[in-house]
Amino acid sequence: MNPDPFEDALDLQVRSCASLIVVETCEEERLVRKVKTVCERLQRQGWTFDLGKGFKPLWGTNGAPPAVKDQISALDHIDQSKADALYVQTDAQDWLDKPPAKSKLRSVACRLKSTRKCILIPCSSFSKLPVELNHLGASLNLPFPTTVELGHLLDFVVRSANARDTLSPPDRDQLLRAAVGLNETEARILFANAIVKAGVLDPRAIEFVSQEKTRIIAQSCALEICSTPERAADVGGLGALKEWVRQRGSAFTQAGQAYGLPSPRGLLLLGIPGTGKSLAAKMIATTWRLPLVRLNVGAIFNSLVGESEKHLRDALSRAEAMAPIVLWIEEIEKSFPAHGDLDGGTSQRVLGSFLTWTSENTAPVFVVATANDISALPPELSRKGRFDETLFLNLPTLAERREIFQVHLEKHRRKSHEFDLERLARASEGYVGAEIQAAVIDAMHIAFDDRPRPFTTEDILAALHALVPQARSQREAIEGPPVAERRPCPASLLQ
Repeated sequence: MNPDPFEDALDLQVRSCASLIVVETCEEERLVRKVKTVCERLQRQGWTFDLGKGFKPLWGTNGAPPAVKDQISALDHIDQSKADALYVQTDAQDWLDKPPAKSKLRSVACRLKSTRKCILIPCSSFSKLPVELNHLGASLNLPFPTTVELGHLLDFVVRSANARDTLSPPDRDQLLRAAVGLNETEARILFANAIVKAGVLDPRAIEFVSQEKTRIIAQSCALEICSTPERAADVGGLGALKEWVRQRGSAFTQAGQAYGLPSPRGLLLLGIPGTGKSLAAKMIATTWRLPLVRLNVGAIFNSLVGESEKHLRDALSRAEAMAPIVLWIEEIEKSFPAHGDLDGGTSQRVLGSFLTWTSENTAPVFVVATANDISALPPELSRKGRFDETLFLNLPTLAERREIFQVHLEKHRRKSHEFDLERLARASEGYVGAEIQAAVIDAMHIAFDDRPRPFTTEDILAALHALVPQARSQREAIEGPPVAERRPCPASLLQ
């Protein structure tokens, strides 16, 4: 039987005589089942209590439950009971902010420290707990369901719907992987919807669950699952990065893991806009055949104290559950500015939470962070060791510009050998990849507006002449940061 890290952690806290355990979760039913498993393991009674139903036996109890319906009486019963038991308070959010019940919980929790009784409180956010309870007990976080748990859930849904299951073992594994990152309720609904829609559980459920998960995650947290059509062949230049990505990709294979290769942690890509930092994130995910998930840090921030940190924890928990993935943070210097003391310290606390996660995270989540201005980055983010590598994407060289033109011409279904690539490359000195792409598109519009006719090298040269590259309009940004602070990458990317 596969070990359950949460059950092991809960078992440890209970055996350590923790009298109060707060569990951050929105899945009370799933938590109750795990508490029942721990009760069986430790041979202790288990009870649940809510204001509507009172006490209900969970495991190992005999006789009728005590007839109490209010919280004060329930805590009195727990205090006076002689049984070694775990008590799950499933509606604590309805009374935790009321002074009498809060005071009673504090006094009872203090007295239970010398007993083998424990009160568990599910809570959607640690930030919603009264500060008086912060140091009274332990805190745990219930992670998202694993593929093993999702497999049991899928079997339950199939049996409940009396449906026919035609999935092959590889298709079943792919379906479960598609559902990773959803909580139990979300996964159950999607499994059931897929069965009802098709009338059978077949491979069509994989695409359905994948699409619906993208929608659910976009609505519920600051993550966005991105498509990754780009291939390494669609990237002009950047041979050093491509080679680095190729080597590090072995760490995600079974052979690499068996060899003991550590999972790469991330890349910080610096450069002016248009040098292809965003495309690099997509290229990495495509090369490694991993999902690309974008973290929208702006959606994390909330005006309520503690909520921003909770939103970040929720997003990162989902990212860990979906691992292995590539986690993309765009323009990180704007998400975590170097001077974030104008918002009451919220951005600094969120940055601290993110840095702690990058240091302690053990899940195979590869972070690709992009930045346009290194001077706006907090020193904690850019220090050595935070990322595996820090690369500065410079202006493309002559050979790289030639390759960029070739890629874009072929992308627009033109034969690149019919154009004077050498002349185009020399005429585009100081242009970034995005500007070269724009010149090709402008040339197509010029030619289409003239009769239409096939566009030519002269059309592209005219479009280049009409563009003012950033190398001239933003000379200060191009020349900074100081050369000593750069890790030059010998090739550039397309945008």
